[in-house]
Order: sequence, then structure tokens, then C-alpha cells
Amino acid sequence: MKNELEYICKNYVKNKQIEIFYYFDEKEANEIINYLFQSVSFNHPDFYYVDNKICYMFEHFEVDASYHSIHGGSKYIQDRIKVDKEIDDESVQLVKDIKPKQNEVTYAGTISKTICQNANINYLKENFENSFNHHYNQISKYQETLRDKEIIKNQRTTMVFVIEHTTDMGGFYLKDGECKSLNIEFLDFVISKMEASNDVEYFIFLEKSNHTFSIIKRDNLFKLKENLIDTKKNTICIF
Repeated sequence: MKNELEYICKNYVKNKQIEIFYYFDEKEANEIINYLFQSVSFNHPDFYYVDNKICYMFEHFEVDASYHSIHGGSKYIQDRIKVDKEIDDESVQLVKDIKPKQNEVTYAGTISKTICQNANINYLKENFENSFNHHYNQISKYQETLRDKEIIKNQRTTMVFVIEHTTDMGGFYLKDGECKSLNIEFLDFVISKMEASNDVEYFIFLEKSNHTFSIIKRDNLFKLKENLIDTKKNTICIF
């Protein structure tokens, strides 16, 4: 079983430093980040931190902008696994044309970019909403499991979603003629989803392309809305 907290530390904490963007009170935000790194690894939810009054439940899930088949999951993940196996078998040449229109790959064995046919904003929206809904519908089960294990007794629970955007090179969008880096927490459908999700108090977004944290509180979204990316009006390119 994958240790989600160990994975986050390995990939996002460099020399005991992390780059964090705050969208509400910085003191409160830092408390949540500290609870995250002091939490106990678990299964459903992925990890938790409990004190005398509150149990913080952390659930980590990934989203990308590639096509997801009904049975096979993310094509992006499937391709990456296949390519990594080729490299592990001591292949000394670039892996090419594994499948038509497949992701380009580097000699190092990681996918360098996903071509436009395989990555787009519609796939990102679909994948985000499917993953979000799946984990959101599990919240009551997370609470039940922690109670059954007597980890929580009289404490109230606070849900924290840790959402990782794993498209390797991220993306860009055009606004007022200027090309800007894309962080998915500014997308209109992401903000709408957060706003409507009363059972999640905090959201931590991990951006794989630049290894950053963004932490958001559901009842304090005004800073995000000031920079909202309208997917119907803005040109968005995802790699």
C-alpha cells in the first residue's frame, strides 16, 4: 500500500523547505500544514491528526489532463508505467510510438510532455470532478472507520482534501494577451466545486510541475475568485 504522506514529503519537501501559497489567514494555514506533516498514515482516510477536540482527516488524490478509460484508468499513468518498465530493462534508446498519439518520453524514463490530443481542459475537468466526487462520497466512511478503530471518540472531524495535479509540465493560459502558468485551483469549475462542498473545510493543492503547495479554506474563496480562470473565455494549453 502506498504511503501517501511519505510520497508527498519525498516529492514536495526539498531541504526541509516547501513553497506555500496562502489564500486565507497564514497562521491558521500553517497550523493545517503542520498537522499534515505530523499526521499518522492510515487507510481511508490516507492520514489523520487528532487532538482533544478535532480530528483532521487528510485524503490525497491525483488528477491529470489525460483521457481516462472506463476500465483502464488514466492513460497517462498507464503509459508512464510502460515506459518506466522499458527503461528498467536497460533500454538505451528512446521509446517511440508505443501507441498512436501517445505521450512523448525522455531517455530518463519519465514523460516529458503530453501532446495536445491526449491532454486538454475537458479531460482535466472530467477527471477532477470524478475523483473529487468519489472521495467526497467516502467522507462518512472515513469518519466511521476512525470511530471503529477508536481513534476518535468525542472529537469532531475536519476534512482536508489534498489534491495533486500530476500533469508533468502543467499548463498555461492566456489572459489579456499575456501567457501565465496554470494552477488548477483558479479554474472556474474547481472553485465552484470547492464552494459547493460543505463537508470539506480545507483544500491543499499540490502542483507537480513546480512542486508547490496552495492551501485554501472553503469559506474564504474571495482571493481565488479575484483571479478566476474562465474556461469558456480563456485559451488554456495543458502539456
